[in-house]
Amino acid sequence: CCCGCFCLGSVVVSRKMLAKVFAVVCVLLLAGPAFAAPLLKVEHSTIPRTSHDKVGLDMCPFCVGTMGQIINQLLNIIVNVGIVGTCSELCGFLPLQLEAVACNLLCDIVGIKEFVNLVEKADLDPIYFCELLDHQCPVHDCEGQCAEISGTNVSPKSGPQGTEFTIEVSVRGLNQTSTATISVDIFPPAPGFPFGDAELVPTGFQPNQVYQVRLTLKAQPSEQEPFAAGTYQVQFAACSGECG
Repeated sequence: CCCGCFCLGSVVVSRKMLAKVFAVVCVLLLAGPAFAAPLLKVEHSTIPRTSHDKVGLDMCPFCVGTMGQIINQLLNIIVNVGIVGTCSELCGFLPLQLEAVACNLLCDIVGIKEFVNLVEKADLDPIYFCELLDHQCPVHDCEGQCAEISGTNVSPKSGPQGTEFTIEVSVRGLNQTSTATISVDIFPPAPGFPFGDAELVPTGFQPNQVYQVRLTLKAQPSEQEPFAAGTYQVQFAACSGECG
């Protein structure tokens, strides 16, 4: 694509990846200061929340968010320290008190022995772990066509450094799936590094439901991302479980 052009296509990928499409946007090079700034921000989402349990938590997002932060640390603790006797003892090795409290709450669901087994079995995948943890995230094996990306948009199509881009994606559920994610990944030209965001769909994709996510991207140069001039490939994906 040439600069100023917008391209969209679709590809067929793995069974776990339900749908994926690509777009291309351009950033024109203008001089500007380099300073840290957030990249993708969720501006709007129609993804429904799950119902609260008796302690007032949305357990699937709570579990996924917690384990996304600590599962690697827990695996290292298990490898280096070995099997411990209680949930509080294992979780007490975490450096932050809030992480330890959340860890202990999840561990108490199944007990220390099974919790350790699941940490090892999940292979650093927090969604899979939370599905294994007494179905804190729902499991529905979907066969055939499960979801489709029904619409995408990137606006404006091009702009100088400092431009705020709006990125939108809509996913239509075709059959019930397990807990899912909608991801947006951006691949900049060198010397930039890929970055992105993924939104959890705790209930999974459901038939005839449309899930919309709108994000904004401020193309402000920083140490994290220089936003050099060139084309930026935007990848949209809808996945059962984690994307990637």
